[in-house]
Amino acid sequence: MVSAGFSQIHLLEVILANGVTNLKYDSDSGTVITQDGFFVNEVCGSAFCRAPSVFFTISPVQPSIGSTVTFNASASKATNPSAKIVQYTWFWDEICRAVATTQSVTDPVITHVFCNKQIYHVTLTVQDSVGIRYSLTKPVNVTYVFIDVTYGGVTVDHQFGVYPGTVVHVTAQVQNNSTAPINATITVSLDTGQLLGNQSFSLSQRGGATGTIGTLGPVPWNTTNLPARVYRIIVTVGSNVPQNVTNDKSTSTFVQLIVQPPGGNLSLGLFQTTGLGIIVIIALAAGLARFRRKPRWEDEPL
Repeated sequence: MVSAGFSQIHLLEVILANGVTNLKYDSDSGTVITQDGFFVNEVCGSAFCRAPSVFFTISPVQPSIGSTVTFNASASKATNPSAKIVQYTWFWDEICRAVATTQSVTDPVITHVFCNKQIYHVTLTVQDSVGIRYSLTKPVNVTYVFIDVTYGGVTVDHQFGVYPGTVVHVTAQVQNNSTAPINATITVSLDTGQLLGNQSFSLSQRGGATGTIGTLGPVPWNTTNLPARVYRIIVTVGSNVPQNVTNDKSTSTFVQLIVQPPGGNLSLGLFQTTGLGIIVIIALAAGLARFRRKPRWEDEPL
């Protein structure tokens, strides 16, 4: 039989509230904390200890899967005389990327990456130097965001059999396939390293009301005094946001510069020369066949 008093609990101070009552715990600083209720039997100086003031912010407010989220509890304060916050314990409501569901740190700022699309209930428990702890829970709505900025169409107005001195115009596009608006850039350059043009665009999300495609150009390229050869035009797109797809960020096209003969006569490229040669061969064959045909008088009787 258990003797009297063995299981008795002596409640020195109990405060209960409905979650909407503001209770002032520090008459000197005027600190106000909204409490659902707490129990304390510790004495700090000449009065019962008070719960710390717990507060933290989340940035971004609505994060996406795989993005880095910053939690800042710098506004949390100790309310007991001469006390300070010595520990911040975060409950993430998941185990993700080998990070335990609970992390205890001494710095008020911490980052976390969520692994699933769901609403998490993140709880921060702060502890002051007296040993008094208190907690605050906030919901974090983690969404799925797909990020992919890619190139669109690339066109040039002169491509084959181009004489040096011709001004070639290049037009290129960047396209946002993401589920969120993106700031994207597009750059057009030559394989020689020469920059032809670049531009930044604020593009709407896929299916959004505003444009999802940005167009650069026509960008002029003056080919004066350039040696005859095939030049590669490189188009590169990108964004400062980490992307889900990484293999569709550049493409290229080319322009064929040929030697202009003295006197300005037409100089044909390989494909054009080959095509003309085929036409000439067909014409010669037809002519030979006509000459081999017997004249009609050979078939007439004497």
